[in-house]
Amino acid sequence: MLIKGCSSIAQLEQIYIFQNLATTQLESLLSYSYVREYQQSEIVFHEGDYLPQQLHALITGGLEIKKTAANGKETLVRLIPAGELFAAPAIFGNGIAPATVICQ
Repeated sequence: MLIKGCSSIAQLEQIYIFQNLATTQLESLLSYSYVREYQQSEIVFHEGDYLPQQLHALITGGLEIKKTAANGKETLVRLIPAGELFAAPAIFGNGIAPATVICQ
């Protein structure tokens, strides 16, 4: 299930880099933000996917970041907790997902 909706001030405050912003600053971000809801074990991005040029942050739950070797072996690279950013190559890199992102 994918739910798109507007984010709220309370949701933005849960993201680490926004925690010290004033309410007026958070309000200015609302029109640029939206929420997507994923189910457990659902894949957010596959390794090699094109990433839309957006800042991605996790509000609740957790994410697994996994790489797949040429022989098919998967390696857990990192666990992303709530409040953290993920998929940095969308903004700072080549726009290609270097790993698969899976909801926990």
